[in-house]
Amino acid sequence: MKKINNILSFRELSYPKIQSWVIVIVVFFSISFSQTLGDLNNDESINVLDILRTINIILEMPPPPSEYEILVSDLNIDEEIDITDIMITVDIITDNLDAYCTNDEWDIPCENNYSECCYPITSSEFTWEIDTFGLGANAFSEIEDVQIIDENNIWTVGKIHVPDSSTSFYYNAIHWNGEEWRELIIADTNQISGPGFSFFQLSEDVKWFGIGVPYHFNGVNWIAYGHWGEYNYPLGLGSIHKIRGTSFNNMFLFNSSTDITHWDGEEYTLMETSTGTGTGWTYNGVFKNVWKKNENNIYALSNSTSFPLSEIPHVIQYYNGTVWSDMYRFESDMVDFTQQDSLSPGIFNIWGYGDTLYVITSPGLWKESLTTGEGYYTGNNEMFYWYMGRGMDGNHPNDFITVNIRGRFAHYNGETWNYNHDVAEHFNFSDNIVHGVDFKDDTIIIYGIINAMGFNYPAFIAKGTRNN
Repeated sequence: MKKINNILSFRELSYPKIQSWVIVIVVFFSISFSQTLGDLNNDESINVLDILRTINIILEMPPPPSEYEILVSDLNIDEEIDITDIMITVDIITDNLDAYCTNDEWDIPCENNYSECCYPITSSEFTWEIDTFGLGANAFSEIEDVQIIDENNIWTVGKIHVPDSSTSFYYNAIHWNGEEWRELIIADTNQISGPGFSFFQLSEDVKWFGIGVPYHFNGVNWIAYGHWGEYNYPLGLGSIHKIRGTSFNNMFLFNSSTDITHWDGEEYTLMETSTGTGTGWTYNGVFKNVWKKNENNIYALSNSTSFPLSEIPHVIQYYNGTVWSDMYRFESDMVDFTQQDSLSPGIFNIWGYGDTLYVITSPGLWKESLTTGEGYYTGNNEMFYWYMGRGMDGNHPNDFITVNIRGRFAHYNGETWNYNHDVAEHFNFSDNIVHGVDFKDDTIIIYGIINAMGFNYPAFIAKGTRNN
């Protein structure tokens, strides 16, 4: 929150003018307020009486202020009681205090200092609905990617086989419309399609869908942008595992060959990276997470949990708006659990917010300032062994989760870590494999496969709704 400039001195104003000004306010505004800052008479309400008392303190009128009054009248905690505190009080009464916190949609005035902005303490309680898809098809169904647009608009993509089908027919998308999940087939105007690996939506008429080539939805039709090398799309790079971007003319495609391709609205360019070769599909790990702060700050994690780091390095790459470079690269499995001020392998997930990058590693949760480059492990790291590895996502620093292979997750609410076993318990802590997680507002999606049904591997989607 920006402090209000004290452009007037109360000693330059006549008391009658001030008194008439605040009397007008009391006719229209008075609110109940649970916090003590601003509540000078401790009546659980901030109103004109508190303003009048603040004015008396500023003008040094009797009676002298008590220690409590001095404490709660300094709303911006600057050790001065002046017009700024009165103006903040007016904003509390007129319900305009939140207007000062405009960094993003989440920050609010801090309870112990109204001139600063904080993130709210959040609830860790969720109600779960778990659905299965492809059950009875005697085939391998799976969900590969999910994006929550809002609570009534959720896209998932993958390969969902149809039970009792005499053909190899399958769906490649499932959409939540607020009432039910609907299985769909995304195909271009020539009815060419394939298993879905990635999905990314910027708006209703800018959606991207990744198979072996990218598809774009223009508001009417899905159109393939890259068949047979069209638009200079590089061939032989495998499937598209992640898609990120800022507009139709600025999209990044993250291939299973760990190559990165850029689309500028007219053609594709293969970008130079430390992981991709551009010469054809070569297994060099997969892109697990991509966090886009803005068009000039993108972070991508590639790794493999099936090979030692000496064969498949764990790499966090950073895009500065021009080129990709390695932020971290680990080619050794050696972990120093005693080192708390330097990042250690292996790297499992990344997520970011503002100027902070969060990294789940073998020793635990690492937080790093993208401004100073300094980082540290957050403590309580032993618990992450049971709650890490398959995904990390969140809304803000007081509302994010990390999930393990069975669906156990840890949620940080701004005060404490809370641990949830609902999804894992539903699958007996062993009958499922989690592929990832998406978390937006009050909705969590955990998705993957059920691996305890013989040759029948259905997919599952667990939708959690926060109990506010």
